[in-house]
Amino acid sequence: MKNQFRFLLLLTSFVLACKAIPSSEPETLIQTVYESGMEGYSHFRIPVLIKIEQQLFAFAEGRQNSVHDNGDISIVLRRSQDDGKSWGELIRVVEIDNESAQNPMPVYVEEEQKLILLFTKRTVGEDTERMLRDGSAKGYVGVYQMESFDQGLTWSAVKEITAVVKQDNWRWYALGPGGAIRLKYNRQHSGRIVLPANHSVDLGSENDFLGGHVVYSDDGGKTWQIGALDSEGMSTINPSETTVVELKDGRLYFNTRNHSSVDTIANRAITYSEDGGASFTAKFHHEKQLVTPVVHASLTRNKHTLFFVAPFDKQARKDLSLWTSTDEGQHWKYDRLLYQGPSAYSSICMIDENWLGALYEVDDYNRIVFRKVNVR
Repeated sequence: MKNQFRFLLLLTSFVLACKAIPSSEPETLIQTVYESGMEGYSHFRIPVLIKIEQQLFAFAEGRQNSVHDNGDISIVLRRSQDDGKSWGELIRVVEIDNESAQNPMPVYVEEEQKLILLFTKRTVGEDTERMLRDGSAKGYVGVYQMESFDQGLTWSAVKEITAVVKQDNWRWYALGPGGAIRLKYNRQHSGRIVLPANHSVDLGSENDFLGGHVVYSDDGGKTWQIGALDSEGMSTINPSETTVVELKDGRLYFNTRNHSSVDTIANRAITYSEDGGASFTAKFHHEKQLVTPVVHASLTRNKHTLFFVAPFDKQARKDLSLWTSTDEGQHWKYDRLLYQGPSAYSSICMIDENWLGALYEVDDYNRIVFRKVNVR
C-alpha cells in the first residue's frame, strides 16, 4: 500500500512539473500587421501571405484616401524573419499617383531565387468596378508583372502583360486574390505556375456575366497564357474571386466565391483541372459544406490536410473560421473560430507541417492581423 501511494505521489509530481515547463511555441500568436492610418494610408485591404525560405511576406493594398476599391491605391509589403513574431518596415512596392494598383499575386521561383509579383491596375483610378463592367469607364484594367531578386527589397521595372492574359471581350479583370502556386504532384507539369483569375464579358454589367479563368506559365514567369475558362454568362453560378490548391493525385481543386444575383443554394462553388489548369473538368458547381457569405476565401495544404479559411456566416462577413479536409477536399470539417466579429478577406500558408500562418482583415477593414495557428 505504501509503495502504491509513493508511485501515485511521484506520478502526480511528474505531471505537475510537465505542466510547469513553458512551451517553446505559443498555442497562438496574433500580431497587427497593417492598421488604418499607418504610414499615411487610410485603409489596408486584400492581404496576401506567402513564405519564402525563412521569411514570411505580407502583401496588401494600401488605400490612400478611403476604404473603397477605386482611387489612389498602392501595393505594400511587410516581412517577418521570425515566423510572425515581429514585422519589418513597410515597403512600397507599387505606388502610382491617381491609379489603382491592386490584387497582388506573388509566387517564388526557387531555382532562380526570383520573386514574381503580378497585379492589376486601373489606369484611371476613379473608375469603379461598375463603370468598368458596363463599358462607361475612362480607362481599363491591365495586368502587370515585376520581379525581385533580393526577397522584395528592390524590384524590376513594371512590365504590362495584359495582351496575353486578357481576352478582347473582357472588361472587368482581377487576379486571385492570393498567392499563385507551383505544381509539384503533377509530374507532367511540375514547376508550372498557376494562378486563378476572374473577369466580366462585354454582354452586360450584371453579375451573370462574371466568369473565372486560369493563367499559367511553364517557363518561370517569362511567358504567360490563358488556360481553363468558365464564362458562358447568364448561369446560376457566377465564379468570381477564386483560390486553388494542388491535390496529391496531381489534379487542381478550385474554390470560388459564387457572385450570383439569383442563386440561394450556396455562396461557394468548386471545380477541378486534370491537366495543370489548361482546362476545367466541368463547370463550377455548388459546395454546400462550406457555409460562408459572398466573400473571398483562402486555401492551402500540408502533406495530409487541406485548410480553408473564410467567415462562417451565410450573410455577414464575420467570425472568420478554419475548416479542414483529410480526404483531398471531398469532405470538410469545421475546425475552429479564428476571429469573433467583423472579418473578411484572408490569406493562409504553411509555416511548417505543424503551424499555419493566417493573414486576415478584421474590425470593419480597419486592421489586417497575422495569426499563427497550431494544426498538429
